[in-house]
Amino acid sequence: LPMFVILLVYLGAERPLRHHVRRLLMPWAIWSVVYSLAKVAQALIDGRSLLSEFEPWMVLTGPALHLWFLPFSVLFLATFGQIWKSVSIRIWLPFSLAISMFALWMVNEHALPTPVAQWFTVLPAGCLGLAMVGKNRSLTPLIVAILLMVPLTQVGWSVATWQLMIASFAILLALRIPIPNTALSNFLSGLSLGIYLMHPFIIALLA
Repeated sequence: LPMFVILLVYLGAERPLRHHVRRLLMPWAIWSVVYSLAKVAQALIDGRSLLSEFEPWMVLTGPALHLWFLPFSVLFLATFGQIWKSVSIRIWLPFSLAISMFALWMVNEHALPTPVAQWFTVLPAGCLGLAMVGKNRSLTPLIVAILLMVPLTQVGWSVATWQLMIASFAILLALRIPIPNTALSNFLSGLSLGIYLMHPFIIALLA
């Protein structure tokens, strides 16, 4: 997910917010209905109360926890994306670094509720994606992120730090090693979001 968030922000930060609302919130709404119906069916089959299938945090994520990624991305672009557009890079870089370190401190030193824990886990990834955007599309922030995560993992901060370091390294390689666009790669990339959205549903059917 940190890799997805970095790429989503890096490639989409300069697009209008309505694009992200259409691209991310529409699938979120559709699959929220699907998972809600699945929860109702499961409650009826098991003879449990319908209320037992739903939690208050689902208002912010949807009825399946893995859906949190979609509303978070839109919310991040609507808030931090607007801040990024209104300030200079000299202001954004220390601001985003401070926000990222605060988020990493919170997830590593505190027990956060759902979905705050999930949001804070990828907040540094979103900030990193914005730091990469610009006229030159700099990869330097990826290198800095990798170097910063190494000492943090050594002091016991294992939540989100390893994921961010691996994601940064993977994206650095992907952007430095050109791979030609093919019909197969376009087809597979088109399937990726759908696979992410429906995989718990398929697993539940097969279990």
